[in-house]
Amino acid sequence: MIHKRSIDVGLVASAVIQVTVLFGAFFRGLDYAIGTETGSAILGDVEKAAPLPVWGWALIIGTVLAVGGWATTVRKAVAAGYFVIALSLVAIGVGQMVAVLSKDELDGYRTPISVMAGGVVAAALCGSAWVQSLAERGSADAPLE
Repeated sequence: MIHKRSIDVGLVASAVIQVTVLFGAFFRGLDYAIGTETGSAILGDVEKAAPLPVWGWALIIGTVLAVGGWATTVRKAVAAGYFVIALSLVAIGVGQMVAVLSKDELDGYRTPISVMAGGVVAAALCGSAWVQSLAERGSADAPLE
C-alpha cells in the first residue's frame, strides 16, 4: 500500500535511480582512490577522518557489493553495498559541510548537500533491499502488503 504522499516510481525510474547512485558512487570512488594533485586530492583538507583513497575504496567496494548482489539476486549483498555507499557519502558530505561552515562566509554548501543527498538515497535503497531480503526468506519480521 502506497501512502498518499508517496510516489510509486515504477520499474524504469527505480532502475534509473539505482544505476545513477551506483554510477556516481563508483566514479567518485575511483576519483578519490586514484588521487591526483589537481583533482580530488584538493578535498584532502576537507576529509580529516580518513585519506581520500580510503573513502574511494569504500565507495568502490560498496558499488561492487551492490552490483554483485544484483547480478546474483542476493538482496542482502545489495543492501550491504548500498549501506557502505550511504555511510561513505553522508560522512564525506558532513566533512565537507563542516569545512564550509567553518569559513567566515557561507559559500560552497551546495556540494556537501548534494553528496549527503546521494547518501540518503543510497540509504533508502539499502532499506528497501533489506526489507525485500526479509520478505523473500519469509521472515516474520517482513512487512505485510
